[in-house]
Amino acid sequence: MEQVRRSRIFRRTFLTLVVLFGVIALLTSVLSAYTLYKRLLDEFVSKGVAVSRSIATSNVELLLSRDASTIQAMIDNYLEIRGLSYVYVEDDQGEIIAHTFVPAFPEELRAGPEFRRRQVNDIEVKGLGSFIDVGTPVLAGEAGYVHVGMDRSIILGFALRAILEQQVLLLFIFVGTVIVLYALVGRLVRPINRLTVYAERLAAHDFSARPDIDASDEIGMLARTMGAMAGEISEHVSALETNVAAATAELQETLAYMRSIIWNLGDGLLVTDTTGCITHSNPALSAMYGFHDADLTGKDVDLLFLNDLGDLAHRACEEQRVLHKAEVTLSRGRVGKAVGTSIHMMDEAGGSGGRCMGAVVLVRDITAEKEVDRMKTDFISTVSHELRTPLTSVLGFAKIISKRLENVIFPALKGADGRVLKVAGQVAENMHVIVSEGRRLTELINDVLDISKMESGKVEWRMQRENLALLIEQCVASTRALFDERGLACAMDLPCRDCEVVCDRDRMVQVLVNLLSNAVKFTPAGSVTVRLTRRGGGATVCVEDTGVGMSLADQEKVFERFKQVGDTLTEKPKGTGLGLAICKHIVEAHKGRIWVESEVGRGSRFYFSLPFEGLGESPRPAPLALAPEDFSMECAPRPAREGARRERPLILVVDDDGPMRVYLSQILQDEGFDTILAKDGFQALEMADTYLPDLLTMDIMMPGMDGRTAIQKLRRNERTRHIPVMVISALNLADMGGADVSLVKPVDEDQFLDILQGLLRGERIGNGACMVLGEKGRVRGRHLLMLCPANIEYCPPDLVWERIAGGFTGVVFVPFVLSAGLDLARLANQPDVQVVILPETCEEQE
Repeated sequence: MEQVRRSRIFRRTFLTLVVLFGVIALLTSVLSAYTLYKRLLDEFVSKGVAVSRSIATSNVELLLSRDASTIQAMIDNYLEIRGLSYVYVEDDQGEIIAHTFVPAFPEELRAGPEFRRRQVNDIEVKGLGSFIDVGTPVLAGEAGYVHVGMDRSIILGFALRAILEQQVLLLFIFVGTVIVLYALVGRLVRPINRLTVYAERLAAHDFSARPDIDASDEIGMLARTMGAMAGEISEHVSALETNVAAATAELQETLAYMRSIIWNLGDGLLVTDTTGCITHSNPALSAMYGFHDADLTGKDVDLLFLNDLGDLAHRACEEQRVLHKAEVTLSRGRVGKAVGTSIHMMDEAGGSGGRCMGAVVLVRDITAEKEVDRMKTDFISTVSHELRTPLTSVLGFAKIISKRLENVIFPALKGADGRVLKVAGQVAENMHVIVSEGRRLTELINDVLDISKMESGKVEWRMQRENLALLIEQCVASTRALFDERGLACAMDLPCRDCEVVCDRDRMVQVLVNLLSNAVKFTPAGSVTVRLTRRGGGATVCVEDTGVGMSLADQEKVFERFKQVGDTLTEKPKGTGLGLAICKHIVEAHKGRIWVESEVGRGSRFYFSLPFEGLGESPRPAPLALAPEDFSMECAPRPAREGARRERPLILVVDDDGPMRVYLSQILQDEGFDTILAKDGFQALEMADTYLPDLLTMDIMMPGMDGRTAIQKLRRNERTRHIPVMVISALNLADMGGADVSLVKPVDEDQFLDILQGLLRGERIGNGACMVLGEKGRVRGRHLLMLCPANIEYCPPDLVWERIAGGFTGVVFVPFVLSAGLDLARLANQPDVQVVILPETCEEQE
């Protein structure tokens, strides 16, 4: 029973019933009292009306005679009526004839005409109490009025007594009801308390308990239902506990396995949150950075790894779902390659569309790979030298043979039979093929060297501000002949006319020309469109064609080295497969990005983007980086030569390759020079000191003493320091070690002889400004660098008069293909302007 009394349901139910009964009792008592009071009031009023009317109607003659004593005796008899307190009679003037008040008539009852006109009035008499005054006129008021007063206190006494009796009765009823309710509520609460205890045991996973309730009502049904549910829950919980135990064991095993993988991973692993705090790392990372067994968890990645991994982790969080790569510096001078990406929480659909949780970075030690790349670069440089030297001989001798065939052999065959002439024609064609394929092989070697230098980071960049729109227009104009030859239309969409970027102009021209020429190659019919747009913080160039397009698999490998679109087993390759790889290296070196979008049969769109960053700076011009067909000179003044002047100039040819020595010797002898030959630096020094030649050609890579050492020794010798030295090497040299001119194998015969004649005449460099009409990189005039290497200005033909009017003085070089559309006479008559016609232009780039 005590448990029942402590039950909240019991207390609340019992209290609710008590309050409800009290409210009902109170409302009932108030209503009863009000009803009783109204009825008693009505009864008293009706009784007063009856008494007053009785007096007024039954005693009219007496009232008219105004016999006060008789009237007084009459009204005194009415005082015996219960509830009647007073009676008085007044005449029509309001004078009191008789009354029952003792000792005197109260002044409060002396009322005016309004009081007399109302039949019933509530009055209060001081010292007497509260009354209901009922007045009745006698003969319509002509004989006066009769007033009867009913005592209101009697009504209130009756009402209070009735309410008290009712409350006593309700109290007995309430007590009985409480006893009954207590028993009923206790009976209801007891099984509920048992269900509560049973539910608490179920919540405590005690499924062996059973509800101690045996009833057929709803509570009994609820108890039986809960018991059945408890049995099912017990079975499910047992199965769930078994599954959870198995899953937990499997998860622990998996976590241990994954932890072992991460712990024994050969690559360094770094995981950070979005703020840059390290959450996971492995021993490989610590070993790479020399942290040994230090725990990196909780440390700031920026403070621990400076700008290497910190920047990569932050960029991965900021530019999400993008794979970021960087080359990082490890401890003990080693080099690593880091790859970072963002971490995302799984969304409801199972994808990685949730919020970013941080970044994961993998670091691989590529020191060995870097060493292999360096060895590969050295190997390629060495092999290129070995290839260029015999290639120079092959091309040189092929040209010499072709020239002698045309000048000596073929004229002597006039009149020979048809068979001999046919064979002679075939020989001439074969020699032309040898020269053409030699040039093609040279281009391939140049491309291999170019991409090798880019990969090894040995390319020197000449960064300056350039307007991309103007650059595109010039490149399109320079490749117009390719489009005309194939019958293709070329359109330009350049809304961003003021897009300026900091770039290497020559390299950017190489990218644009390469993309345009590739578009022409793979577009049998249709058009090519070049677009320039501004996107975000940079400019984007798109070269779109309507050609054959390419598959998704080809798109993924098109920027790899030696990869070409199409079936290389059944189709003839359309190039070396290095052009796009070189473009990729150039664009990425400018902090840009290059990509392709294509569909088979519907054309391709090649994009590359360049950032606007760096425009606020004024980049210093980089040292002149010569292309394989260029040369460079030093301009140190030379003293007069010793000895008497020779009839024929003497040239000392120094090269470790015998055929190369013979080839250069034949070229020089055909031009009227005497030659002496040396196979290494030692012979060159001895012969130069002995013969004092007028000029010396020098190879660089030679056994024993290389060319640089030999040149330095020549310059330190008083007898030989004045001899002009022309370097002819397979390498593109920025440092010639004191030589006057540097040419790259294979040399062009005309160029070689032009420069040699200039050196023998003692011509100097940079005597005036030079302006070349046309696009830089498209003009073959290779001897221009000797005449004015630091003052060359390239100008579109339509702007030449504007430059002349602006005060230009110097040499204007006009390619032969542009001379027909230019007023050469007017140009030649300009003061302080010399005009030179260039006989040939450069070939189309691949």
